[in-house]
Amino acid sequence: MQELLCPQCNAPLSPVEGTETNYRCGYCGVEVVLPQPASVKQRVATPRFHVPCPEEYHLDESEEQVCITWEQQLRKPPYFFIFTLLFISFCLLFFSASRPFGFLIGAPSLFLLLKNFSSTPSIQSGKQALVVDEIRLRRISDDKEVHFEMPVSKIEQLYCRQINSSEFQLWVLDKTSKTRMVVDRIPRSDLALFLEYKIEHFLNIPDERVHGQIQIDSPAPLSNET
Repeated sequence: MQELLCPQCNAPLSPVEGTETNYRCGYCGVEVVLPQPASVKQRVATPRFHVPCPEEYHLDESEEQVCITWEQQLRKPPYFFIFTLLFISFCLLFFSASRPFGFLIGAPSLFLLLKNFSSTPSIQSGKQALVVDEIRLRRISDDKEVHFEMPVSKIEQLYCRQINSSEFQLWVLDKTSKTRMVVDRIPRSDLALFLEYKIEHFLNIPDERVHGQIQIDSPAPLSNET
């Protein structure tokens, strides 16, 4: 049997007494969780850090597929405000241009209207689901709209990106070295890491660093471990 090495310091791992899937590094103390014995359809995944399921997510998993659902704030264009803004802008510029210095009054007024309407976007809360099986990876919403879809045979790696202090994204690298965004507007690093961990774990993808990936600190312990 090939010796298992710690993903943190590359030292040998030893089985944790009383368990069948837990291993602990004798040098740095990191504990690694191996998957359950594989079925005919699944292979044993490489050792990786165990990432618990956040309370904000609902996880349904089996040997055939993994489905992760969560609530997400969706910013949709304010179509009514845009139509109203265009109509008012047309009337304002048309009437002001027919009078002396009217345009000098109409243009600033148009700017104030544009600033006011653009600062009030329509924000709605909706369910999102990330579903992966042996054929494809999909992200769908509660109205069955497909936001992302890719055959699993083309997936090389999943990784997280940090946009700012409160926004993260999940990306996929395909076998042609092209990247596509899977999930955006993830508010915390532990949520992004959980999505990456679960999909890679199911597809038996080694957890390797991708060029351009932003390093995210390990998440704090959460409840509802899977």
